[in-house]
Amino acid sequence: MSWVVLNSVLTYNSAIGRGANAARPGTPGGGSGGAIYTDGNLFTVRIAGSTLR
Repeated sequence: MSWVVLNSVLTYNSAIGRGANAARPGTPGGGSGGAIYTDGNLFTVRIAGSTLR
């Protein structure tokens, strides 16, 4: 899977939660990414003309 992000503004993004990827019992899970997040080694992400804050 590949993503291309062009001429975009991504603001007020944060990684929330605890426990890395999958939710463990008693946790909300998450916490690994914000505006853009991938998991694995078969991803290509290209970002051009964009602002991430």
